[in-house]
Amino acid sequence: MLTSPVVNTYPLSSYTFGTKEPKMEKDTSVADRLARMKVNYMKEGMRTSVEGILLVSVEFGDPMLNRHV
Repeated sequence: MLTSPVVNTYPLSSYTFGTKEPKMEKDTSVADRLARMKVNYMKEGMRTSVEGILLVSVEFGDPMLNRHV
């Protein structure tokens, strides 16, 4: 028997919204970025938090999740 995952939905009033100023790129190339990320990983370990946006649309009666990172 297959079960569908449960997705809890909450009213927009339960959340806060904001924006951030864009950051300048620290690296001049992808190789530089990967090297910096490797050093950070060796120093700090696994990342324990992320930044992202989760948009929920109920325009047609059913919740539709749009994930942007």
